[in-house]
Amino acid sequence: MKIENPIVLIVDDSENDALLMRTVFERAGLVQPLQFARDGVEAIDYLKGAGAYGNRTEFPLPTVMLLDLNMPRKNGFEVLAWLRQQPALKRLCVCVLSASSHEEDVRRCYDLGANSFLVKPGNLDGLMQLAKTLIAWLNLTYVASLTETGREQRRFGSPLSSTSSVDAEPVAAHGLMGQSIASPALMSEALFLHNAQLDRQLEEKAQEVDVLRAEIEDFGRTVAHDLRSPLMTIGGYTDLLTERCSAQLDENGRNYLGKINASTDQLGRIIVELVAHAKEKSRTPFHVGEIVPAKLSA
Repeated sequence: MKIENPIVLIVDDSENDALLMRTVFERAGLVQPLQFARDGVEAIDYLKGAGAYGNRTEFPLPTVMLLDLNMPRKNGFEVLAWLRQQPALKRLCVCVLSASSHEEDVRRCYDLGANSFLVKPGNLDGLMQLAKTLIAWLNLTYVASLTETGREQRRFGSPLSSTSSVDAEPVAAHGLMGQSIASPALMSEALFLHNAQLDRQLEEKAQEVDVLRAEIEDFGRTVAHDLRSPLMTIGGYTDLLTERCSAQLDENGRNYLGKINASTDQLGRIIVELVAHAKEKSRTPFHVGEIVPAKLSA
């Protein structure tokens, strides 16, 4: 069905960004006031109608959710994963709105069920264009209705059950090399057990490396988010100041505001390059010999 007055829920932990988005969407012509959630936990509570969001008249289900990725408590990936497991909410249109433009983040969001991935503009003109485009799209599009569920269908974040492999009796490498084994069959079995143990060690170490790499990438995204958010705020308010006070500013004042915008844009590009460089370094291949001893052969 077509929505006359669409509801937009913005999930973002930055209060400055939220204030700027409210100003931009109001000026772009959004009739209904924006709804906000400050992190992933609040977003899930809002969608469930739980806690402070229990009044559906005050906090109606959104037509579209603009979802940030890097947030405390639960990030955008976790919100998406939870949302697509809820039968009554899985039709909700979700547009990821993030400072990140990493291809891996884009792929992961679409794999988790995002409908769109948008990169946050770094200036007021870009935000205004985004808001106008989104409002125009909402006024033309037809959406499937949502029906609420009384309770959460699946609790996201519960630990997955792990299946442990059967432990074979380890065979020491010095025993294989220093002792005489009478039967070739026994020798073959001992080599098989030893190499199986090395395979397990390699898999465990590879998983540890993957965890460390993921932590490095998450740290890089967090740093980029925490640095770019104030830069975007500075740029946005500088644009607002220029637009609203241009008549009161002399040429020097306008030049000074222009230099601020140019500097924030340059810092934003530097941050993106530094994070990309760190990500590249975190994916340097490792050598098997640095993790486990070499396999033995008969």
